[in-house]
Amino acid sequence: MESLWLLIRSSALRIYRSAAPVGNLIFLATIVIAAYGSIVSHRTLQRSRVPVDAKTAYDKAIVFGNKKDYENALKLFSEAIKIAPSFTEAYVRRGRIYSEVYQKKERAIADLAFAIQNIPRYYKAYNHRGKIYLAMGQYNNALSDFSMAVQLSPRFATGFFHRGRVYQRMGNYNEAIKDLSMAIQIDTGFVNAYKTRGYLYLTAGQYFEAIADYSAAISIFPDDPNSYYHRAICYRKTGSFEKALEDLYYTLASVPDYYEAFYEKGMVRFELKQFDHALDEFTSAIKLNPKYYQAYVNRGNANARLMKFQNALEDFNTAIRLAPRDLNAFISRGAVYMIHFKQTEKACSDWKRACELGDCRNYKMAKAKGICKHQ
Repeated sequence: MESLWLLIRSSALRIYRSAAPVGNLIFLATIVIAAYGSIVSHRTLQRSRVPVDAKTAYDKAIVFGNKKDYENALKLFSEAIKIAPSFTEAYVRRGRIYSEVYQKKERAIADLAFAIQNIPRYYKAYNHRGKIYLAMGQYNNALSDFSMAVQLSPRFATGFFHRGRVYQRMGNYNEAIKDLSMAIQIDTGFVNAYKTRGYLYLTAGQYFEAIADYSAAISIFPDDPNSYYHRAICYRKTGSFEKALEDLYYTLASVPDYYEAFYEKGMVRFELKQFDHALDEFTSAIKLNPKYYQAYVNRGNANARLMKFQNALEDFNTAIRLAPRDLNAFISRGAVYMIHFKQTEKACSDWKRACELGDCRNYKMAKAKGICKHQ
């Protein structure tokens, strides 16, 4: 309906521009008011075709839904549909409850498919169904639905946002950033679009762009600890260590058990060569999540810098037990074996394993120097 209104308005403007100057304003006003009246009348006509009993059941369902009494809401939407089998909005509402509350995705898709069949230009129904396909990992179907939603409503920021998320899942980051940028252009207060685009910039190593996006998100919604946490990572990556610590202090003040934030603080302290403090931060992260293998790796590195080699070795062993394919643990353990324990064979074995996992620098260097001869 929004697209129909835009079409009528643009047509009226073209007629207005080509009309004679005298009286054209009155003519334009008449055209637009009449068109708008026809749209309202069309909506009213659609609503008037629904029997009173169906409308009553639908309205009661809305009240129950607002109270989070989804069981009764679902019953009443179904009752409304039974009375009026073409009651499109009831199908949409019921479909959303099936999907978002009861995780009955196939039933939700069936309801939304009926809504789309009944009103082919119902862009929000495409959007709802696209979200279900996205959650199910059916990215091509999701892409098709979100594309139709934004085609039908080119100013639909949410549609561009979700299509950007699909592109992100599919690994097409350039298209994802384009769609997220469009969502932001349409709605400059779209917090999740800034955060999602910021994360894409972060993973691409475009840290200053990511900082700008997370800062925009924080300016709109200052109470989100995740934005501060991710901005802190970007600050660390760009050498702004004090700013990183400020963001992490805020994150932990908001969420005291945010173990990733303790880990990130440890990384900042490590880069500042404050190894004692780094060790403490990594230990805090491990206490909150004993399976957080990255924290063991970097606590091991901090222990090694503090000459606590046995403790470092134990940390690397734990990290490898938790994540047998983490090449960083093998590289660091190999260094401790070589430098402190003088166990060349074990060092070469670890570096060879790291090479098999994707990083051959230590192993090739050791072979070139004749250290790893029999590996």
